[in-house]
Amino acid sequence: MSRTNQEILRGVITSGDVGTPGAGLLSPEQFDAFWVLAEEMHPWAQLQSTERRHAFTGTLNRIDFTGDVIQPASEAVDTGNFTEPAYSHVGYSMEKGRVSFSDSYEASDQAAEADHQRTLVEGFTRAFGRSFQKIAWLGDTLSADPMLKIDDGWLKQMVAGANLVNGATFNGGNLAADHFYAALRSLPIAWQQRRNELKWAMGVTHCAILEEYLSGRATGFGDEILMRGPNGNIVILGIEAIQVPSLTTDLVLTHPRNTTAVIHPRTFRLEKITEGLEVKAADITAWVGFYHADYILREVEGIALVQSLNAT
Repeated sequence: MSRTNQEILRGVITSGDVGTPGAGLLSPEQFDAFWVLAEEMHPWAQLQSTERRHAFTGTLNRIDFTGDVIQPASEAVDTGNFTEPAYSHVGYSMEKGRVSFSDSYEASDQAAEADHQRTLVEGFTRAFGRSFQKIAWLGDTLSADPMLKIDDGWLKQMVAGANLVNGATFNGGNLAADHFYAALRSLPIAWQQRRNELKWAMGVTHCAILEEYLSGRATGFGDEILMRGPNGNIVILGIEAIQVPSLTTDLVLTHPRNTTAVIHPRTFRLEKITEGLEVKAADITAWVGFYHADYILREVEGIALVQSLNAT
């Protein structure tokens, strides 16, 4: 028996009515559950800032106190000296992306119907999260890759405005302690003082290299710079390292919330299609969806980017 899109989404994500019957729009509750599932396999995604906006273009406010806020007390005298916050804005402009996958009609509609379709959509949701993170980091409108060219991602924006460190100038580009010290020193003092809020973003291979250094052998990193945190993650200079599969030759130091994904929560839809000439001719069940998003940096001055590291 064929199941409607609403029934499948209710079973796979949460209860709640789809916004428009047959259109595949996710309700707010379904979208929340979808996004949690999309992010759960990606540690950086769980730390980054995700802003939901109902306008496709706009600005995000930045508020900061750059001066000292304490002054001598004076009884019964109003000095008239007030420290004012500094306001600034970061613009965003969402781009539209398409998601789609298909399954054989027999497997999708006749095999292990409920369990199969639940597994199928949950697997797709996690795959969406992986692809979303890839665009967020590596997106480049000049790329030859059709997916990456949807929008400019964080790395391209970092190259244009972050604190850059040439990794090739230390240890021949092979990952070394000097790279981490140089990255930290490149940040403004105000950001260095916020060390407990910062995270390293680094690729899988570089994390594996540091894991080797922690295997009990004497290393050039010494005993203090490289440790293992209570949750099992590598800690360098007292700063936790987060694995980001999209990074290969780059090392990033920043507050995760400086990397922001702006998404439109009311345009995401995922529709099951069983009708139509192409779908019927191929004897498949197709799933098609659309979303709007942008990837921005909130405070680029608080980001250090070490480039030109050797990948292995």
